[in-house]
Amino acid sequence: MKNKNIRNILEIAEAGPAEKIKSFDQQTMQDIRTLIKAAEGTQSLSLSGPDIGITKRIIVVNQEKPIVMINPELSFGFGESIVEESVPGSRRMFQKRLRAKDIKVDYQDMQGKKSSIYLS
Repeated sequence: MKNKNIRNILEIAEAGPAEKIKSFDQQTMQDIRTLIKAAEGTQSLSLSGPDIGITKRIIVVNQEKPIVMINPELSFGFGESIVEESVPGSRRMFQKRLRAKDIKVDYQDMQGKKSSIYLS
């Protein structure tokens, strides 16, 4: 269930109005802190910049220590699975979608270091 929500947020971050982060300036760091604080105040597994009006490609995954993904990109998908997901913009409407069963997401951390995470 966790990874299904992350995939949905990743899709929004890749396809939405969010801008790729090119510089880790003061404003970008403030936007990241704002997103982390907003994510801590919700029960959602993850939150993206566009979810709260920040038009940058940032995702925060709520865990014991939040994972911040900057400029996330789906780099690998394998297998197929039909999953039920909430419709973007609605927490009450769901639809069945065909998704990759296993994925690899490449992203940058808060220091700009490239990293990857595998989800299944």
